[in-house]
Amino acid sequence: MIFKAILANKDLFPTRLSLVVFVGYVGLFTAQGLLVTASRNGNTTYPYNTTTVVLLTEVLKLALSTLIFLKDHTFWSFISEVYDNKSMLIMFKRYLSGMQWYSLCLVTLGCVVQKLDYATISKLFGPVDLSIQNVFYNSISFLLIVVQLSCSVCAGVYNEYLIKGNSGKNVHLMVQNVYMCLDSIFWNTVVLSYQGQLITAFSMPSLASIAQTLVILIIVNNACAGIITSMFLMNLNSIAKAFASAIEIVFTAMLSYLLFDIPIYINTVISVMISSYAIVVYAKNPVKNPPVKSYLPNADKRDTSLKEKLLENTPSV
Repeated sequence: MIFKAILANKDLFPTRLSLVVFVGYVGLFTAQGLLVTASRNGNTTYPYNTTTVVLLTEVLKLALSTLIFLKDHTFWSFISEVYDNKSMLIMFKRYLSGMQWYSLCLVTLGCVVQKLDYATISKLFGPVDLSIQNVFYNSISFLLIVVQLSCSVCAGVYNEYLIKGNSGKNVHLMVQNVYMCLDSIFWNTVVLSYQGQLITAFSMPSLASIAQTLVILIIVNNACAGIITSMFLMNLNSIAKAFASAIEIVFTAMLSYLLFDIPIYINTVISVMISSYAIVVYAKNPVKNPPVKSYLPNADKRDTSLKEKLLENTPSV
């Protein structure tokens, strides 16, 4: 009854597409965790080059985004979008109520509890090393974690700004995905080149190591998950995404027990209880998602004008 009431909540899921996207997001990311676990073959290391997998995932995501756009638009539309939308600056405000903050804090607590283990808990109550070296090391580690979390949170919210803002509404969602993929490929290439690992990532041994069914499924599933994430932010919001991620963590833990005999500890049970309560609280006080009419702007209307611009700049023979 609770889940039925949640699924029927029009403030949470204003359209059928938003519900499908929510379920698809949870399903794809749950499958991703299971596929990655299965690909390790019971070990703690990966029998393939993970860097190669990441880059190939971005390349596949780029290809899929381009093909989805071209399915309903002409090639000139694609060039038009890239030509006319080289930069975007979007800002808008969203305020959360006290109950929304309460549910968000609860779901965060549920995720943290799920990741705890006995070794971590024992360290919390064990002897504390207050040496200068240890304090300095832990402070740097904590600072880096805060930076990583801040970048991740800001990136997710800013992506929503770009997709839903006034400028973003004039850009096809799949074209925005193309920008994201190109940016990711570029910076990954820069970092790998700096580390001297770019050639290794695409060496014959590295490419041969990914010629496995599970690894190929990981690449395809991750690419699809990346695309559905942008659709999630278009049709829902970053707050709902946090709750979807909590559900995904719980499902992954439960299915890992059934498929791989990975034990479920008391922290997972407590996490399920906290997350379930948080979801119920949020369902009663959700951030309203106005229906999205379309994420496919009428870029075709600019085909003729852009074509004329390009022809004007073409020297006559």
